[in-house]
Amino acid sequence: MSKPNDPASEETLLKRYLLGQLSEPEQLALEERVFADEDSYQQLVIQEDELRYDYAQGVLPPKQRELFEQRFLQEPGGKARVRLAKAVLDQAFERAAREPAAEPVVAKQRWWHSLDDLFSYRIAAFASSSAAVILGAYLVSETRHLKVQLGESDSQRGAAITAAAQQNEAQKSLLRELDQERAKRAGLEKELATRKPANPFLAFLLVPGLSRDIEGSKKLLLATGVDIVRFELELKRGGYARYRIELLTLDGEQVWSQSSQSAGTRLQLNVPATILRPGDYMVEVKGVGATGETELAGDYYFTLIRR
Repeated sequence: MSKPNDPASEETLLKRYLLGQLSEPEQLALEERVFADEDSYQQLVIQEDELRYDYAQGVLPPKQRELFEQRFLQEPGGKARVRLAKAVLDQAFERAAREPAAEPVVAKQRWWHSLDDLFSYRIAAFASSSAAVILGAYLVSETRHLKVQLGESDSQRGAAITAAAQQNEAQKSLLRELDQERAKRAGLEKELATRKPANPFLAFLLVPGLSRDIEGSKKLLLATGVDIVRFELELKRGGYARYRIELLTLDGEQVWSQSSQSAGTRLQLNVPATILRPGDYMVEVKGVGATGETELAGDYYFTLIRR
C-alpha cells in the first residue's frame, strides 16, 4: 500500500482506521506502512488526538461519534483521556476569552488551527503553563501505549495463525495414517477371503441361540495342521445389505473380525487357526443398515478344544 500524496486523503484514511472502518486487507496494509515509517506513525497519533478533541468539542458527525464511543470509551482509561482533552480545551478557550481576538473563532475548524489562533499572542507563556505540561506528558504516554497495543495485536495474530496451521497439519497426518490402516486391513481381509489355503481348513456350523454355559455350548475339536477354521453361521435375522462379524472371548476381548455381504441365510467367518486358543468363545453378527447403524442379528457360542 503506497503512501497517499494528498494530506487530506491520508488524514481521512487514518481516521477510518482508528474508527474501525477499513477492511482487513486495508487495515493490514496500513499497519505495515505505519510501523515502517515514523512520520506515518506520528500522523496516526495526531489523528487519534484530533478525534478526542473533536469528540470533546461535540463536532464529530453522528456515525463517527458512535464509532468513537464504541472503540475509545470502552478501553481502560478511555473516558479519562477524553476528560483531559476537554479540560485542556476549556482552559485554552478560557485564556483566549480574557484577551481581545482579531477574528471570531470558528467552532468546527481543526483543533490545532484553533489553538494557533487562540494562543498566537502568548506561545511562550502557554508552553510553560501547567496545561502544556499535562498535554505533552499525555501525548508521550499515548504514543507508547498505542505502539504496545499494535505490537501485541500483531504478535497475537501471528501466534493464532501458526497454531491453526500446526493443528491442521496434525489432523491431516492422523487422517492419512487412519486411511493407511484401513487399506491395509481391507487388503488382508480380501486376501484371506479369496485365497485357497494350501493346507486343509476346518468347516464348523454354528446355530444362533445356543446356551453360553460351558456344558451347553458346542464343542470344536481343532486338529494340528489346520490353517483356517471356517465358521458357517446360520442367520436368525437377515435382510441387511452387509454384516459385521466379531469373534470374542467370553470376557469381551476381540479375537477376529470381518465384514461380509449378504449371502442368503448363511454367512462365513474365516479365522486363522493359529490365533485360536483353547477356551470358550462367542460370535456376534451385527446387521448394518443403509445409514450405517448396526443391530444385533445373532450370537453364537462354542468351546474350542485342541488335540
